[in-house]
Amino acid sequence: GFSAFHLLIWQKQDEDTTWNRVAKKTISLGNTNSQNFDIQTSLNELITQPGMQIRYCVEVTDNDAVHHGKSVRSAYRYRRRLTQQEMAEKRQEAQQSQQRKSAQLDAQMAELLREIEQMQRRLLESKEMSWEQKRQLKQMIEKHQELINELQELRQEMMKQLQDNQFENKTQDKPKEELQ
Repeated sequence: GFSAFHLLIWQKQDEDTTWNRVAKKTISLGNTNSQNFDIQTSLNELITQPGMQIRYCVEVTDNDAVHHGKSVRSAYRYRRRLTQQEMAEKRQEAQQSQQRKSAQLDAQMAELLREIEQMQRRLLESKEMSWEQKRQLKQMIEKHQELINELQELRQEMMKQLQDNQFENKTQDKPKEELQ
């Protein structure tokens, strides 16, 4: 069994070479003999500055009272907050991608409108709708639905980007909170 269970957290800025331990959070084991654990904690609160990184691991101590408890650590995991420049580049890249996709959708919509106008002229000239015209009309309707779906996807991407930008702006000014 275990006698102690800790979450160890270090942090540093990109330009620093040394890690500074900022927290050693003791995880309560309770009165269980289970060897399985789930931990949920927000590490984002510790990454307060652009370019800041955290390194964390779990340390477990066995309950060997005769030979004194021995500790072992899990592999390190890392989280890093983007620098201001990296965030700006990421936003610019996303905006350019959205603009390209928007321009592509505009071109596809213009092509579809042109096809619809041609179909209208042909339908006005003929007295009955042929099988081929029905098939073309069905394809236009399907293409129209695909464009609507792509526009909705683009809208969702843009909304997510906006939310990400708002989150980044909000967390930049958030004060550092220490774990105990």
